[in-house]
Amino acid sequence: MPKVLSTVKLNTAKAFIARQLLETKTGDTLPSIRDMVRNSGTSRTAVVQALEHYKNSGEVEVKPRSGIVKSELPKGQPIFDLIACHEFRYSAFKGGYLHYLIQVLTDVLSQKHYGIRLHRIKSGENLNSYTVLADLKDNAGFILLVPKIREIVTTFEATGKPVVAIHPQTPLDNCFQVIDSSDRTRKELEYLISMGHSRIAIFTRKQLPREYTESATVRQLEYFKVMAEHGFKVYPHWCIHYNPNDEKSMLDTLNSIFGRKPRPTAFIVPDSELPYVYRYLGNNGMEIGKDVSVMATDGFMVCRHVFPPAATIVEFAWEMLEQQLNGDFRPLTREIRVSLHKDKSVGPPSTETTIKHKTGGII
Repeated sequence: MPKVLSTVKLNTAKAFIARQLLETKTGDTLPSIRDMVRNSGTSRTAVVQALEHYKNSGEVEVKPRSGIVKSELPKGQPIFDLIACHEFRYSAFKGGYLHYLIQVLTDVLSQKHYGIRLHRIKSGENLNSYTVLADLKDNAGFILLVPKIREIVTTFEATGKPVVAIHPQTPLDNCFQVIDSSDRTRKELEYLISMGHSRIAIFTRKQLPREYTESATVRQLEYFKVMAEHGFKVYPHWCIHYNPNDEKSMLDTLNSIFGRKPRPTAFIVPDSELPYVYRYLGNNGMEIGKDVSVMATDGFMVCRHVFPPAATIVEFAWEMLEQQLNGDFRPLTREIRVSLHKDKSVGPPSTETTIKHKTGGII
């Protein structure tokens, strides 16, 4: 009896290949099936079936002695340009939320018979870099990822083509946008508080002036507001500013947190930093969900506290693109509502959180 392939594995493999296609030039060779299996963390069956999907769509072909090659887009196939605004490596960080979102966008648009081109505009580049992309003529429209100023959106709207902003980092009106939930941090905190936690720490990314993001600041302010509403004192070492994707910095920070009293019993952590936090807690003899609770802020890949998944965000974006393609340019805003579910990484607070170092001592 044939083995039924996991939908999760197939979708993961398809998203992985979509990412490879984004980063590969037409005519270049993709990784081998063996390498794709290893790097995607799926199976040979999943990768082969995913490749068949892209072969049928005309995006890849298998050539003797060359391997798997990225094909030219079929003539006449419409293309959307995906602009990763203010890039600081977020589109390439595997396991991160935005990296995953780009993969899902690529796969869904492929299913809709649209090609996609990824452009990265580095943080700090001026508006001229966006104007150059807005002048592209061979596309159906634009998808803007985390734009931080209104002028970027206006630049692309001036083309008269469909434009959707996903997770804008500044208030926008009269445009098409998919925005973050306004009550995500409150729901996360209320859930932890309902479990009995009052000593809750939150991670916020260190921001350079040019990388300021309103959403990160709003989350931090909401944290202080909710904690104050419940009469909980917040200590400076509970509000954690971290350097993204820097394990040494993260470990030094965690050592500092657990080296002071009172120690937090729960953490709200960005998904991208979860592996570091989990590894640290495990190496120091703490059981997640029992000795300390951990809740993710994004809800993708590593931890799934927060819903809906990226597919819902992409569904909203496609709905807006399709509306504009049909000639309806009445502005629309869709907010990503979140809900929480119980998970083993969150439990009631322990009486005391300790770290058992390899030397045998306890902080």
